[in-house]
Amino acid sequence: MTLIQPNSERLAEPLFSKGVAYYESGEFDQAFEIFKLLIDKDPLHFDAQYLSALIHLRSQRFLDAIDYLRVTLSIKHNHPPCLRYLALSLSKVGQFEQALEQTRLLIELSPDSLDGHSLLAQIQVDMGDLTAALVTWNKLGQLEPTSAQIQNNIGVICHQLGQFEQAIVHYQQARLLDPHDAKLCFDLAVSQEALGQLEVAQQSYQLALDIDSHHKGAHFNLGLLQIQLGDLESALESFDRVLSIDPSMPLAYLNKAVALQKLKAFVPARLALERAMTLDPQSALICFNLATVLQDIRELQASANMYQRVLDLDPTHLNAWCNLGDVLNDLQKPKLAIDCYLKALELEPQSIRAGYHLSLSYLLDAQFAKGWPLFECRRLYEATYLSIQDKLVKPVAPMWLGKESLKDKSILVACEQGLGDSIQFVRYLAYLKELGAHVLLQAPSALIELFRSAPGISEIWPNDQECPESDFYVSLMSLPLALKSIVPNIPTPLGYLKSTPFLSEKWKGKLGPKAKLRVGLVWSGGVRFEQPWSWGVNQRRNMQLQMFKSWAHPEIEFYSLQKGEAAIKELSLLEAQNWGGPVIIDHMGEVVDFSDTAALMDQLDLLISVDTSCAHLAGALGKPVWLLNRFDTCWRWQLGIGDSPWYASMKIYRQERLDDWSGVIALVRADLHSLLPSWIKAK
Repeated sequence: MTLIQPNSERLAEPLFSKGVAYYESGEFDQAFEIFKLLIDKDPLHFDAQYLSALIHLRSQRFLDAIDYLRVTLSIKHNHPPCLRYLALSLSKVGQFEQALEQTRLLIELSPDSLDGHSLLAQIQVDMGDLTAALVTWNKLGQLEPTSAQIQNNIGVICHQLGQFEQAIVHYQQARLLDPHDAKLCFDLAVSQEALGQLEVAQQSYQLALDIDSHHKGAHFNLGLLQIQLGDLESALESFDRVLSIDPSMPLAYLNKAVALQKLKAFVPARLALERAMTLDPQSALICFNLATVLQDIRELQASANMYQRVLDLDPTHLNAWCNLGDVLNDLQKPKLAIDCYLKALELEPQSIRAGYHLSLSYLLDAQFAKGWPLFECRRLYEATYLSIQDKLVKPVAPMWLGKESLKDKSILVACEQGLGDSIQFVRYLAYLKELGAHVLLQAPSALIELFRSAPGISEIWPNDQECPESDFYVSLMSLPLALKSIVPNIPTPLGYLKSTPFLSEKWKGKLGPKAKLRVGLVWSGGVRFEQPWSWGVNQRRNMQLQMFKSWAHPEIEFYSLQKGEAAIKELSLLEAQNWGGPVIIDHMGEVVDFSDTAALMDQLDLLISVDTSCAHLAGALGKPVWLLNRFDTCWRWQLGIGDSPWYASMKIYRQERLDDWSGVIALVRADLHSLLPSWIKAK
């Protein structure tokens, strides 16, 4: 801060001279004690009053500074430095009108004063009046047209006002005036990025770094931008450079972890976040990201604990409530998950995500009356097949959810989600027929022939063909809600689908006389490339064929009902390596659609399958089926039961621990071999 030149008379005072020496050496407390003594002896001692004010300003004791400055101005009216510091102090304590008054006096004394106008702009920014501040900075630009800093400050205000294009103009003008200032390039890049000019912004950040390779902000923002652009390896390099400059910056570790997580490098991502937490243990953002990494690597209890820590820090964190619900649901704790989603809905009643996931927890917990209405949220939730389907094909008929009479009306029922879902819910069409409806079903081509045996269908059309006009429209999986008044419980008709007699005879001849227990096997579900949100679940429900090695038995004949190139290659590779497991007969290359699969299944005694459409098909045919089910089960298989409310012929074998199939393999092997004596006897 400016130290005025005391007059010679004052300097002759030994005590004052000593105070000035303390002040200039930075020993402000000692200086202030001397100035107080001088003021006590002479209240009109201008220099002692003024320097006392500056000492209080340095310590940000603005109210005390104001008192001293008012005295100085009573001694020397309109003293420019005193006016400037008084205006600044008044602004700092929120007394903006008085600050503006002092600033205007300063400008009146010197209309072309840069100090006066820059102070006015600063106060206007502190007041939040950015528009007025922009006018003032433009005035400064006219007074000093060669100042790069003024042009840059104008750009900053334009950016804060959302005038990004205008900000860029001023930043570029500033760069013409001073091409060697890294901050100008940095500020330019920030506005270019805000305008969506990502590649250009990347170049500007790099220009800043060419000028100053230690510009921490440029390295950091460049890393964030590289994440947006998908250049994750470069982002990691940027954050490493930030950390080489400032190893104690938690946000650099956080965003490095974001890039690592996107690269699926979960272990180093976890280490980076744990380091960030040691630097900032109270950051809910860091804890949240660590919880997501723990969730990715399936350390679910640790993830749940970390989400709880987030909520202890920030009880209003909507995504933490939703994610904690997801983890608790996977941990087979649907009641606790329900509480989390309800809390999320308290925070944001219109949250589609919370509503949809709440429906899944209700359904998992067998609270169907609460679950089915909320299940309609899937129409709006982006990570569902139905939301995509509804965007692509807008039904023209009004939606039917059970209110209107269907007597002598036509209704189009559209299949949704997977093939297994369609097989599971097609059972409800018979009830539409009972209500007097003409039922048109739109189904995947692979199911058309199979569904001709389903009761209640008047006409059936492939998904890729336009259906006739209808009076109403309904999604297949909305039927439990729409029919709740006449079908309050899950209908479990035994064998509501039938194989075609002609195809059954064909496969009977193909397989020949039965000499052994025939067991169908499905170890892997299909990959839905258009639904990336389902890939993780697909991996967890699938099994490696190698796991079934111990099932080999001379009295059991295994048949593959497995589709999918990857799984078929897996079988071929094991057979080529003489793997020592059961011989698996594979006729699936001759299977055209699910009507063929149903006819082949008719010739088997039992199907053993992971959670796929084949398991649904066996249940719908009334064929004995053993479901190999992952720990974080789909809602439809419920919890704590060994059978299924959907299929009377199904037995469920569940993982006892997350991602551990060993217990399931051993138990199924024992049960499978225990079937043999009765089967051999019956033979």
